[in-house]
This record gives sequence, structure tokens and C-alpha cells, in this order.
Amino acid sequence: MKKYLFIIFSCFYLSSFAQRQYSDGVVADLINKREFFKLEKQIDSLSENIYYEHLKYIAKGLVGFYANNPEESNIYFNKLFAEHKYDIDPQSIYNFKLIMGVNYMRLKQYDSAYNVLSQIEKTSSSEILLKICSVKKEYPDSTEWNSAPITLYKDSTGLPLIQIKDMNDSIHPFIFDTGFNYSCIPESDCSMFGVKVVMDSLNNWGHYLKIGIAPKIKIGKNIAYNMLFYIWPDSISKVPKTNIYLRVIGLDFMHTADNIQLTNETIIFNQKLKNQKLNNILMDGDKPLINIQIGASDVIFLLDTGSSMSFINSSEKFKLNSFDFQNELDSDGVSGILGVYVEKYKLFNNVPISSGCTQKIIPKLKMRYPSKGIQNAPEQSLLGQDILKLFTKRIIDIKNNTFILE
Repeated sequence: MKKYLFIIFSCFYLSSFAQRQYSDGVVADLINKREFFKLEKQIDSLSENIYYEHLKYIAKGLVGFYANNPEESNIYFNKLFAEHKYDIDPQSIYNFKLIMGVNYMRLKQYDSAYNVLSQIEKTSSSEILLKICSVKKEYPDSTEWNSAPITLYKDSTGLPLIQIKDMNDSIHPFIFDTGFNYSCIPESDCSMFGVKVVMDSLNNWGHYLKIGIAPKIKIGKNIAYNMLFYIWPDSISKVPKTNIYLRVIGLDFMHTADNIQLTNETIIFNQKLKNQKLNNILMDGDKPLINIQIGASDVIFLLDTGSSMSFINSSEKFKLNSFDFQNELDSDGVSGILGVYVEKYKLFNNVPISSGCTQKIIPKLKMRYPSKGIQNAPEQSLLGQDILKLFTKRIIDIKNNTFILE
């Protein structure tokens, strides 16, 4: 599903370490396979025996990045470049500098982010981040949080909607979507919400978008100042197969909260929670990845509240082989924010799912497999509304890297 501003990180191929030391080989293998949940769990014990110091810095820098600890991540990457710059290949230098830039952006240190990103090769990823940095430097953002519940509505495909007032107190639905890294609005809506266009010609998703800033916008009783919006051309500003305008509250707004609690009826920001740390949510650049237990297996999903259906990709589907299933044909297909078409799905019988302390047995678990020739196919497993709504409560505790289903 091509709806993400992807930050492309190449595989960090570290084969030279594989046969030198056991810990070095394990760490290099986990990095090469992008198994960052496993790396995060094992890094403390492994790092004591890593022979090559720069591999230790790389591993700890990556763990800090994925575990949403940007300050610690940049400490290790700064050590890496100060002490071992000539031990790193050019592609890895680009990747790690890009990560450092994103870390500084998470810390809202936009001058530092711009400085780092301007030093590396100009690519679509670095250019987009540079443009966002230049806007954020001029329009620093902040949020006044309020833990009062916000009522959620549903659109015709089951996606969660928040009603937001414009400058004339008229109400408009926005999709609450963890799969969009930045909030979005159609160009014709800018005047209604006081969004000022500050940059145009941002080439993303194959379209030329604009960037706008809303000086003040209320989301429930939360107030966001200088909130950044991607601005869609009106010609592509509706969700495919619907009459719903592409207004989105994205991950950028959510990421500044400590936690988010979702039910089928409400959303609450920054509620007091039990002190739990499961380390089962990581931030892969601009994508929230969650580790869900399905049966006896851990399955990595992209948490996507803007997808009506869940998908499992080819590298993970073997983990469902132990369950009885039946093939079903879906003649209508499935529509997400930017559209997905899928021909078949499987119904698995009596599948236990858990994340946290609550396990639920799903009598008929519908899981879709992207097929050959699919348009806008998801590039990894997605956890969408069809599974999320089966649980009474979903807690996204960004501060403690914890995702809970109750």
C-alpha cells in the first residue's frame, strides 16, 4: 500500500564480521536481516563481547533509533563518525547520517537535522526530509494535550474518523491513520482550516504535493500549534471507491503523545497507564512496527489504523501453517486510503492472538495474501481494522515501546 513517506535504508551488509567473533557475527546477521526486535532484546548481553568497537556503535545506534530513543542513538552514531569514519562504506555513511537526521527531527532539533542531512547525497528521501526541516525550523510546532475522550466515528469501510471543526465551526471528518506519517488535507480545504501553503513541488507517491502549516487546530480538546500538513491536489483528494475526502490525522501528531488509547468508540491521548514495558513496538523510520503473538509465533506487522483489512506477507505466512483454513474469494476487493485490490483471502479457524496480558481466540481469522499483479500491494504485513476492532481496547504506548490489545 503505497501511502508511506518511505525513508529507504539499504541492508547493512556486514559480512566481514561474520567469522571473527561469535557476538559480532550474531549482531551483523540480525542487522543484515533487519531483525531489530531480536537485536533490541539481545544487544545488552551481546555488546559485552563485540570485538569491533564500530560494530557496537552501529548496533546501539540502530537500536536507539528503532526503540524511539533518538538522543542515545545519535550519541553512538556521533562516536562512530568521530572514531571510525574510515571503517564505514559510503552507502552505510549515507544510511546512518539519514538516521541521525531523523533522530534530530524527533528531538525537534531542526537546525541540527538540516545540517546533517545537507551533508549527504541528495536523494528523494534526503530531499523530502530537508524540505520538512526547513519548514519546521521556521514554524516550530507544539501541542497542548488533554486526556478527555474524543468520539470516533466510522466511514463506510470501517476506518476511524475524528470530527474536527474548521475556522467557521463547521465539522469535517478526518481519518485517524497510523499508516500516514504526516497529516494530510485537500488543497481546497486550506482556507477553511487556516492552512498556509509554505512549500510546493514536493514529489511523493508519484504526485506533486504541497506543504502547509496550520497555526492552530483543535483535535478534540487537544490544541496543535504549527501543525504540518501535506496538501493534496483536489483531483486526487478522495479515498478510492468512496466519497470520503482525504483528510488525515497522521503519525506525526500521534508520535508527540506519550500514549494513545483506542476503543471502537473513542480515542484518548496521554491517559495515565499501568507501568508496562513490553518492547513490542518499534519505529522503523516513519512506520510503527508491532510484534504480535499469533499462536506460538511472533509476527511483525505494520500498525495501520487506516487499512480496513489485515495482510500477511510471504515471509511471515508460514507462521499460520498450523491452523486449519479455507480459501475464500473476495470479488469486491478492499479499499484503504490509497486503494488496495486483493482477490483472495484465507479464513483460519480458532486462532489465538495476544499482545500484552489478554489473549483472544478468533474463531474465523481473515488474513489476506497479496497476489501477483496486485496494484498498490502492501510491502509488509499490515494489522488493520478488521483485527483491531475485535479487541475492546488498543493501547499504543509510544514512550515505553509497548502495544497492548485488551
